[in-house]
Amino acid sequence: MICLAYSVDNPSVQLVGLPKWAKEQSFAIAAKPAEGFPLLPPAENLEQVRLMMRGMLEDRFRLKMHTETHQGPILKLGVAKGGLKVKEVERPVPPAKEGPVGAAVGNDGGRIVGNKSTMAGLARALTIFLKRPVVDETGLKAYDDFDVKWNAPETADRQPPSPGLGPEGIGLVISTLQNRLGLYLRNTSGPVKCWVVDHVAPPTDN
Repeated sequence: MICLAYSVDNPSVQLVGLPKWAKEQSFAIAAKPAEGFPLLPPAENLEQVRLMMRGMLEDRFRLKMHTETHQGPILKLGVAKGGLKVKEVERPVPPAKEGPVGAAVGNDGGRIVGNKSTMAGLARALTIFLKRPVVDETGLKAYDDFDVKWNAPETADRQPPSPGLGPEGIGLVISTLQNRLGLYLRNTSGPVKCWVVDHVAPPTDN
C-alpha cells in the first residue's frame, strides 16, 4: 500500500525502517471515494487515489515518513554507438499528451511498446520493471514510436527459464534495447530518493 500511495518503485532499496510485521502481515481494505468525486483521466485519477491512500495510511496506521537521498545502485539510459533506432514522430497536439510506455518483461521474454513516447517515459517504465532507478541521459526530447518483442533462447537441456525477472531477464532487456532500439543501460551508482518510516502502527478498528 505504501508503494502505491507514495510511488515507491523499489521498496527493497527505497523504503527504509518498515517493521517486520508491516512487511509480513496482510490487510483487507474496502474504500470508496466521497460523494461527488469527479470523473478524471486515468493519470489524474491515479494521483487522487494516491492522495486518498496516503490520508488513510496516516489516519488508520498512524504512518509518518520523511524522504532522504542516499547513494545507491542506478542504471543510466543512453544512446549506443550505432545511434538511435526508433521512429521519431510528431509531438502530440493538445489536449493529447505524451503516450505512456507499456512494458511486460520476464526471464522468458518480453515486450516494450511506446506510442508518441519519450526517452524519459521509457526510463520511468524500465524503473518499474528493473526495480532500480533508471536515469535518462540520452538528452533526447523527441517523441517516438517503438514496439519490440523478444524471447529467451532455448537452453541446451530445454529447461524453462526461471520465473520472474532475474539476471537472465535483465540481460535480455539490456541486449534488446541496444540491438533493436540503439540504447544502452549502464550500471553505476547515484542519488536515490528514499522514504524513511518514522512511525507506523497496526490499524485501528473500524
